[in-house]
Amino acid sequence: MADLKDLSNNTVTAKYATYDNAGSGVATVGANKIDANGDTNGIAGLTRVIKLAKSNITDAEIQSVLDALQAGGVKGTDDAVVVVGLEKDTNDAMVAVQGTGVLTPGSNYRGVTGVTMTLESSFAGLKA
Repeated sequence: MADLKDLSNNTVTAKYATYDNAGSGVATVGANKIDANGDTNGIAGLTRVIKLAKSNITDAEIQSVLDALQAGGVKGTDDAVVVVGLEKDTNDAMVAVQGTGVLTPGSNYRGVTGVTMTLESSFAGLKA
């Protein structure tokens, strides 16, 4: 893969960052750039990052919550969303979800004892 930056003249040259299956360049670095003054994350739909917290949270507890998030619960209270990212640690899991439905933070989240869900961040999706 070619270098994305040409340091010889302190400029960024138009190098391909995305290739199709035939190996042809289809998108340059500039085409994938998002300006700091924009209000989109570049992906469709509302994206939220939620935190699942519990001392020594287990994989089984995380999986129970993920399954419940994707299945949905009470309409208008805990609507179904798509899980698009997960990062876990000993005492918490950060989960990225997409969907415009309602998510209600709380303790013993979705019936999983001891797990507290908080909304950490929200990003609006693409705009027309």
